[in-house]
Amino acid sequence: LGPSALGAGASVIVGASASAGASAGASAGASAGASVSVSASAGAGNAVTLFFDGGASPNPGPGGAGALLVLPSGETLWEGSVFVGKNATNNEAEYTGLVVGLNRAKELGVRFLTVTGDSELVIKQMKGQYQVKAPNLLPLHQQAKVLAGYMKCTFVHVLRALNKRADALATAGKELGPSALGAGASVIVGASASAGASAGASAGASAGASVSVSASAGAGNAVTLFFDGGASPNPGPGGAGALL
Repeated sequence: LGPSALGAGASVIVGASASAGASAGASAGASAGASVSVSASAGAGNAVTLFFDGGASPNPGPGGAGALLVLPSGETLWEGSVFVGKNATNNEAEYTGLVVGLNRAKELGVRFLTVTGDSELVIKQMKGQYQVKAPNLLPLHQQAKVLAGYMKCTFVHVLRALNKRADALATAGKELGPSALGAGASVIVGASASAGASAGASAGASAGASVSVSASAGAGNAVTLFFDGGASPNPGPGGAGALL
């Protein structure tokens, strides 16, 4: 893709396509991670808003997380739900929702992001106002910080009443339940997205289309991730790729 693929001030542009065959339970023609251009001029008024939420019931217990990206026009650009795990905590679920949303914003090339959540702990930890002391939250916090570094983020704490859609998505993630997990798996993601002309999407492009992955118990049926990367010279222009 090279440096010419980067817009002014951009650090990373990702254009990735994926296909999932019948063995993965994907419906015909579904496209996961299709390239979408998001046009946002400078200024906080043009920022995309990320809403995230998560929870476990009981705590700890089965947990779900949800997130959505909303354009300045009020149009939903993307939304998704995640089953976090069989023995998750509320804070792990909250951070998972944040990480999923930040990752999707990065994939879509968002430059200005207002991050909105009803977890005072997570928001204040991301702003550096609270320390992260819980060992189980440190990896999630670090991952969120790395992803947030790809764009200009503003973190805002809101009341739960103003975060209803993310809360509903988190509940949907929890309802995916342990039965959605294959042996040894920890996370199942079911996400859907729509991107209109205002997001610069080409006609018919589907970003993060819903894909069902069916994995029966047993390592022999596990999905395999292949990845590689390199730079030439080292250091120098670099690229990376992955496939499932």
